Formats: sequence, structure tokens, C-alpha cells
Amino acid sequence: MSEQPSFSVWWAFPAYVLLSIIAVPVASYLALAGIASQNPALFYGIEIGIVAILLAFSWPIYRLISSPKALSEQQNKQDAIFRSMREGVLVLDPEKKIISLNRAATKLLKTSQEEAAGRSLLEVVKNEELRNFLLEASQKGEFVEDIELRDQKELTFLQVRRVSLEDERGEAFGSLFVLNNVTRLKRLENIKTDLVANVSHELKTPITSIKGFVETLLDGALENPEDSKRFLQIISRHSDRMTAIIEDLLTLARLEGHNVKELMLLQEESLGEIVGTVVDVCRSKAEEKDIVIEVDCGKEVAAVVDRSLVEQALINLVDNAIKYSERSSKVLICAEQEKDSVEICISDQGPGIEKSHLPRLFERFYRVDRARSRNMGGTGLGLAIVKHIVSAHDGSLRVDSEVGKGSKFSISLPLQ
Repeated sequence: MSEQPSFSVWWAFPAYVLLSIIAVPVASYLALAGIASQNPALFYGIEIGIVAILLAFSWPIYRLISSPKALSEQQNKQDAIFRSMREGVLVLDPEKKIISLNRAATKLLKTSQEEAAGRSLLEVVKNEELRNFLLEASQKGEFVEDIELRDQKELTFLQVRRVSLEDERGEAFGSLFVLNNVTRLKRLENIKTDLVANVSHELKTPITSIKGFVETLLDGALENPEDSKRFLQIISRHSDRMTAIIEDLLTLARLEGHNVKELMLLQEESLGEIVGTVVDVCRSKAEEKDIVIEVDCGKEVAAVVDRSLVEQALINLVDNAIKYSERSSKVLICAEQEKDSVEICISDQGPGIEKSHLPRLFERFYRVDRARSRNMGGTGLGLAIVKHIVSAHDGSLRVDSEVGKGSKFSISLPLQ
């Protein structure tokens, strides 16, 4: 009697057959599809029909096996796009529960995906203004609207877009919100608006004066040599002021440009030589007020800088120190080399600056004493230029001041 096959053999045989039934069509599809597409001349007559039948038989099984992988890959790609979006995306169901949200949305809502998923909007969104806005918006149709949020001292501007989610029958099953943080854009818009207003105001005064004195001269003042000379001197002074404002604005525009570093001529320079040039430029103004400029800087102190820009920054600071210092006082310039940087300090014995003014001191057209600054010929842009020059060198700028004792401006520049 012949030996009967074991149970394991009989179990393995149908498994082998099943795998063959699946594997052969898949392999056939891949092979025949490739051959038929690349070498159609190999098949003639009935062979073409056989190939077509095999392809038709193989394709459904091949698609059945390959589709889950393709769908998984597609889902992974969509998830990656969803996670990496800069805009916050929030999906709510009709009961205002969170179906899904991306990483950007968690930052805006100050939560996490684990905490938020499946929970009510009322539980997740802590900011009352935003919570009420989203609850009301979920009842509306498609729209785009800006909202201003105040969270303690922080002010945030959001642009919110809402889209209703509908199925194939057109029935709504939720809301999709796109939250775009436009705070930086709003700030830039405000800066632009303030700049236009400030420039207009600063130029209006000299233009009005020039126009007034020109009209006076045309009305007969030209016949009086003393008056005409005095009026022309005033016109010249206001023209110089307008020129200074325009030149400072052009300097700021250049420093704020994206390619400022490309335009800088960086090389190792002696800070002692730079300070010496600054003192020479400012000496005449100091002598007019009997102010002594003291220097504490060795020629061995050096850094990789754009010499013309650093000179301009120091001239602006020393010029301010002279303007606001009392007669027969001192202005001290010192430079010291540290481990990774160079520290340059300009100290004066002026009236000092109140602490409330310090945070805004380097803003364009910001003045502690507007009337006094204009009378001294300041444009209101000098310290803003200093800030941008230091920033272009990847340095830092600090001011320490005490009312009645004077101010100290410190610039820190990296050695390389």
C-alpha cells in the first residue's frame, strides 16, 4: 500500500495552489504588459488574443494587491502636506467637535493633537474671542475674515477662511477652517503707514518755511539786503534739513534691503583708526560747546567690519552725545576686545533718558524731546540707522541711561 500524505502536506498543497493562482497572474501581468508595450511585434494573430486574455485576467488581481500600498502611500503624502502647512487647518463636525487639526493649528490654539482630537471646541480653545468667533462662523457659509486677538500683552492678527464640508449628496458634515497668522504683515503695514505719516510731517515743516520765506522775498523783501540775506540763510538751513532727511531715508532703505550683506565690504579693520576718524569728523562740533572727546582704544583692537558703515554708526552716536551734553562736559569713546567680540561704548554727561523711552529709542522718527531735536537739526533717523548697521554685522546694541547723569550706548560686534 502506498504511503498516505501527511496532514501538513495536504494543508500546504492548497496554500501553494492559492499562492500560485495569485502570483502567476500578477507576474504574468507585469511581464506581459512590459513585453507587449516594448515589443509588440513579437505577438501575432491568436497570440495577441491570448496575451489580451491573460492581461485581462491578471489586471484585477494585480490591482487588488497593489492598491492598498498605493492608497497607503497617497495617504502618507497627504498627511505630510497637512502637517507641514504653515497655515493652521482645523476641521469640526456638526457638533463642534474637532475631527482633525494640523501642527500649525495646535500652535495657534496652544494645544496638542492628542489633547484636541475628538474634544469640543469649547474645551480646547482657551481664547474667548477666537472661541466665540469660530462657533459663530461654523454656522455661516464660506467666507474670509480678519480677527484681532489679545492675549495678555501679545496682539495677534488672524485671517480666517471657512469652508463647509459636504458629501457627494451635497449634505454638510462639518466645517473646515484655515487660520493664517498675519501678525507680521499687519505690523509691516502699520510701520509703512507710520513711516509715510512721519516723513510727510518731517518734510512739511521745512517745505512750509521755505515757501513762506520765498513768498516774503517776492513780495518786496529782496529790496532790503539784510532781510533778504537772513531769509535766504533760513531757506538754506531748511533745504539742508530736507536733504539730510532724504539721505537718511535712502541709507535706511539700503540697510533694510535683502542684499545688504552682499553690498558690504567686510575686511579686518583697526577700531583705533576708525575711532580716530570719527573724532576728527566730530571735533569741530565738540569745540563749539567746549566739549572734550576722550578716547580709550588701542590700535591693536580689530574686527572684520564694513569700515564706512561702522564709522557712520559711531559718528551718529558721538554727534548725539555732543548735541545733548552740557557745555564744558566730556564724551568718552572706548573700545575693548573680548574673547569672541569687540565692545565699543560711547558715554556722555547729558540729561539722560527716562526708562519709559528706552524700548522705542531706536525706532524711526522717535524723539524723546521733539522740539529740542528739531532745533538741533536732528532727522529722527540717526539711531535707527545705527541699529540697522549693527544688525547687518550680526552684532548687538544696548543703551543704559540715568536721568541727570547721562547715557551710555554699547555696540558689540563679532570678531569675524
